[in-house]
Amino acid sequence: MEEVKAIAQGALKDGTAMHVVEKELLGKLLQLGHAALEAMFQAVGHEDVGKTLTVPQYAKPLNRYPELSKRT
Repeated sequence: MEEVKAIAQGALKDGTAMHVVEKELLGKLLQLGHAALEAMFQAVGHEDVGKTLTVPQYAKPLNRYPELSKRT
């Protein structure tokens, strides 16, 4: 968050063009969001709690894959 704040303050001080500020802020905010989601996923683990999964919008329980899949 401090880096996001520094980008905005530096842009005001230096008179940086708004499109440049927008690009820098978007990049930092995407990094921040990625880090937050990564921390959440690490905190909850893979949540493998059985062979089926009940989802409210489906009438029947869904079968889980036999193995965890890797995602990039």
